[in-house]
Amino acid sequence: MNKFSFRQRQKYVNELKEREFEVLIVGGGINGAGVLRDLCLRRSTPKQRRFALIEKSHFASSASSKNSQLVHGGLRYLKQFDFGLVREALSERSTLLRIAPHATWNQSFLLPVYEFGKRWYYQAGARLYDWLSGFEEGEQCRWLNSKDALYEEPHLNPVGLRGAIQFWDGRIHASRLVLDQLRESVEMGAITANFVEAQEPFRQAEQVVGVRAQDRLSGEEFIIRAKVIVNTMGPWEKTISLQLIRGSHLIFPKLTQGPHALAFFEEQGRILFVIPYGFDKRFSLVGTTEKMQKKPEPVSMDQDEQDYLNKHIQDILPSQSLVPLGHYSALRPLISSRSDSSPSVISRRHKIWTSAPNVYHVAVGKWTTFRLISEEVVDRIAQDHCPNLGPSRSAEVAIDGNTQAALNELTSRLPELGRKYRLSYRTVNLILENYGIRTPEILSLCQDARSQFPLTSSDNQKLPYILAQAQWAVENEMTGRLEDFLEISTPLRYLYDLSPETEQKLQGYFKS
Repeated sequence: MNKFSFRQRQKYVNELKEREFEVLIVGGGINGAGVLRDLCLRRSTPKQRRFALIEKSHFASSASSKNSQLVHGGLRYLKQFDFGLVREALSERSTLLRIAPHATWNQSFLLPVYEFGKRWYYQAGARLYDWLSGFEEGEQCRWLNSKDALYEEPHLNPVGLRGAIQFWDGRIHASRLVLDQLRESVEMGAITANFVEAQEPFRQAEQVVGVRAQDRLSGEEFIIRAKVIVNTMGPWEKTISLQLIRGSHLIFPKLTQGPHALAFFEEQGRILFVIPYGFDKRFSLVGTTEKMQKKPEPVSMDQDEQDYLNKHIQDILPSQSLVPLGHYSALRPLISSRSDSSPSVISRRHKIWTSAPNVYHVAVGKWTTFRLISEEVVDRIAQDHCPNLGPSRSAEVAIDGNTQAALNELTSRLPELGRKYRLSYRTVNLILENYGIRTPEILSLCQDARSQFPLTSSDNQKLPYILAQAQWAVENEMTGRLEDFLEISTPLRYLYDLSPETEQKLQGYFKS
């Protein structure tokens, strides 16, 4: 049985009750996954790798998957003169493009210019962005006059268009990077369990020696003992005052004609994106909003946010019909000394602190810098508590073994694999783009004819997704609920209404 299988979950819950761990991570988003991977990659013997991670829902179920799907320096932070944050994020973007080529890639953006004089302002910012990133020749920003801008993207509003800045940034498949790092860590000896909620610290002789936890599937309460605890709970952090900012996105049938993403600043200075989305980029992801929220739950897009996005997209793409297929929202926890601060100007710099000598907390930080944040956390743990841990290797080792050479070899074999398993080229290409070097493992499930079954939409459209992906999610992504397969393992929930037959067949793989 595969180690990162939902069928292994109860075994891991039992081990959480019985063992004492060197490090326990609370929170299964991108920061938690990054810390766990960094720990496992440090040069220590298997017996010293007593690391565990728990998550109160499914892994990557909040902002770690429900975001703009970008790894970027943050063009807007140049306006705030936070050059250090931008340079740091751009350096990490480069690292992720190198160690995770299966789930990150370069993306061309167009920033249309309508106001007189803005060309030089935006162009100077884009050139500074290039300089900070160190992008190679051929990927540097350039100015397009109005004719060329409309050639590149015919749907742009032509009225008053003076031209566009073309620049480059990074795209990600966010949930894939969380799941892949967790699976990799489990295969290196770590323990993970979803639907296990940490309720409060457990103390003995006034020392924190673990956490009180509850299995949210069975209701059982128990103690998890650990020498060091790392809290990456994000919006659920209780030891510091946070400002919770809701970011919401809309998904549409593709709004643009060209291959570029669009970026533009609205009147209050926020940057909005229209991003090619989904397999073979047949959809558009539009976001994001920034709205204060008092409590971490529930999280849902409201009508004001939808109207806000629709208004600005209509301004930039007036010929397009704006009928969304779906939407999602998540919270970003920020730290500000002023409760009336605008969400756009609150710093995205991460913060690491302790509430006890052996209890570390991580908050804020850009998605793009998760690896660097994780390295810093583990460096502190190594210095304070675990001298057996060696230097970080997370910037050197390809995530889940996905080297560019391995992906190139698989790409050359796609026609052969399609014939072998009687699958369309579109399907095997989707598998490669989503699962990287695990592609042959997923396709091998198709030796069972049932797993070859293509998912279909309510209008009988045959989709490139297949039942084997649901089987893989259960056995290799610890996915136990259909909703998590449709929202985290895949984006199907936001793209299609599935046929009743497909829903029924999928439900057979999941407990709820």
